[in-house]
Amino acid sequence: MSVVTWALILSGVGLNAAAQLLLKAAARPLAGLTRFDAAPVSVAYPMLSLGYVVVAAASVLWLGETLSPAKVLGIGLICLGVVLVSRSSV
Repeated sequence: MSVVTWALILSGVGLNAAAQLLLKAAARPLAGLTRFDAAPVSVAYPMLSLGYVVVAAASVLWLGETLSPAKVLGIGLICLGVVLVSRSSV
């Protein structure tokens, strides 16, 4: 990959991380509201990682990409992690 490609990828990763941190910071004040007690940020926020699963599925269906066994395993681990986080009481 070229330097420009790496720069774009790393910029995207940095912007994504910044957006997630800002989203979490913006949602923190809502945690004290009665209507939001049923979906704590610490549980709801990790659900955003399901976006990776959606993108992988869409890439297969829409773009004709293939998923290697390692990618399928990674997607399974993401799903397992989301289930574990959503079931935790802490």
